Amino acid sequence: MISGQSPLASLASLSLKESQALESAGFTTVADLLAHFPKRYEDRRQFDAFPTLPTGKPVCLHGGVIDAGTKGFGKTRFYEAVIMDGSGGIFGSGKITCRWFNMPFMSKVIAAGQQVIAYGKVKEQGGRLIIDHPEIEVVSDDGEETIHLNRIVPIYKNISGLNQRRLREIIHNVAADCIRHAEHNPLPFPFSVSANNRTADLFETHFPTTTESSKAARRRFALESFFTLQLNVVWQRTRHLSHHGRVLGKKTTLLKAFYESLPFDLTSAQKRSIKEIIADMREPRPMNRLLQGDVGSGKTFVAHRLHAPRHRFGRRCRADGSHSDPRRAAFPHLPEMAGAARREPRPAHRHPQKKHPTPVFH
Repeated sequence: MISGQSPLASLASLSLKESQALESAGFTTVADLLAHFPKRYEDRRQFDAFPTLPTGKPVCLHGGVIDAGTKGFGKTRFYEAVIMDGSGGIFGSGKITCRWFNMPFMSKVIAAGQQVIAYGKVKEQGGRLIIDHPEIEVVSDDGEETIHLNRIVPIYKNISGLNQRRLREIIHNVAADCIRHAEHNPLPFPFSVSANNRTADLFETHFPTTTESSKAARRRFALESFFTLQLNVVWQRTRHLSHHGRVLGKKTTLLKAFYESLPFDLTSAQKRSIKEIIADMREPRPMNRLLQGDVGSGKTFVAHRLHAPRHRFGRRCRADGSHSDPRRAAFPHLPEMAGAARREPRPAHRHPQKKHPTPVFH
């Protein structure tokens, strides 16, 4: 009997090399492997017909390899396999050429006489129909094709050291064993998700009986992912609100004096933002707020203006705490910054540059 926490290395159906390949890909337990959902499905109950023209979308073809070998020379070498449909003739149109560049190991995978399934987009080049770097799988007539042919077949993201066929067999064996020893769903949701229990939906996600059943099963696990994400957000928010912060901004005398000294008025969005931030600063918890806006909308000015409540409590101000100008109180480092940014005067030119008047904000 296996469970979700059973290590994959303990499964008798896996060899040591296969266990190491799965562990290198990040799969250490049964639950990790079953969470490796298919990236797509192929309906191998009926394959696409061999096209006679280029296709705008991928096609799934089943045929025999009539010729295979390395072509080209130098850096342009590639491995090529010609696949022919069983209904086509030698000079017929039921042939597709598959090519793999910079993949010499394909000579050990594809050979003449094999039955293969190829998936990819067909293009025309040199009067031939070609699929470059198709997803390909070798099928055999050993009587064990129940999960590879004549049904909706899952296609997984490749794992180094395991071909697509063997990976499908491993997941099928693990999922079938979980079905045999399945218990009641240990994590019921407070809303209706599916008529099946979780284990049945998990098996249906990997090896669906119909297209509709696979969509319903995948919707369940998508909803689980969103539900888990929301729980994590609620937990983080509750943890954040449990912390104690320093209350600031109860008195806004300095803030009002700074506002009245401005030669221009603030926008309604700036006023609303300042009001909301002041309300947050008065709460006995750490503030967590994002101020966003377009370029030039006044975000920096809003942030600088909110230094005034912090200055009143002795934060980032001079030791004596006295400022004659309320604008200097809100910007305690303004003199130093202005001094640091001042450049040395340039030498006199024959044609002195015209001075521009200081801009006035309205």
